[in-house]
Amino acid sequence: MAKQKEKKIVYYKDEISDDFANNSISTKKLKEDYRYIRRNPLTVFFSMVLRYLIAVPILTIVAFFTFGVKVKNKQVLKYVKKRGYFIYANHTQHLDPCFHAVMVNPSKYTCIIAGPDAFSINPFISFLVRNLGTIPIPNTKKMYANYLKAISYHVKKKHNILIYPEKHIWPYFNDIRYFTADTFRYPVMNKTPIITATTVYKKSKYFKRPRIYIYLDGPFYPDKTLPLKDATNLLRDQAYNAMKTRSKVSWNYEYIKYVKIDDNSDVIDDKQSK
Repeated sequence: MAKQKEKKIVYYKDEISDDFANNSISTKKLKEDYRYIRRNPLTVFFSMVLRYLIAVPILTIVAFFTFGVKVKNKQVLKYVKKRGYFIYANHTQHLDPCFHAVMVNPSKYTCIIAGPDAFSINPFISFLVRNLGTIPIPNTKKMYANYLKAISYHVKKKHNILIYPEKHIWPYFNDIRYFTADTFRYPVMNKTPIITATTVYKKSKYFKRPRIYIYLDGPFYPDKTLPLKDATNLLRDQAYNAMKTRSKVSWNYEYIKYVKIDDNSDVIDDKQSK
């Protein structure tokens, strides 16, 4: 049985903007003429082979044997199996995009909305994330129209769009952070349902690291009778409440303790752990 040790503590000030990814990536800006939609048959074929014959099998094995990832309540997917939909998930692991994109619905092609960091690690990783369907967030307003077109294109192709509304990584955080409604306008604009994928943690009897359980909820549909802003806010609230409820399961294990401090606190302000 794993030995008990003192719990790691991480201090934070702002749950919206603080980031604990602990990476040293030098973010590179994408070119304004970045090709968001790739229609070349050879490129599309290669992307499918890379996903279904290589990425899905390998990442499924990694997910199960490193974190014991298990997806629960998958019956909700039967309501959206004949169409594309958006997946909203909390962000508590660097490998979240791999786990959610592969484990939630392996048979569906899933695109991931990601920041430019995903394209800045090295040329090989950039090549992989691009060909596995990652949609980069625009650097400039000029790119924004093509970005929105790409999202609509994939929805019409019955692909899934994976979004992390919390935006930043908080490793092993076992609650749901406040998030804004901005990304929820995409499903409203595309009249497309969403599901939530909430990561919770279960203490392992045999390993130091807790197991990951991903609970699905939904689908939630945009209210077509409301103006864009109201429908967006309503959909955000439905997603947040569903994820918050899931996070309250009694066995959701606090592997790392996050403690909020104020600006006048004399606690280490670079968020180093005790």
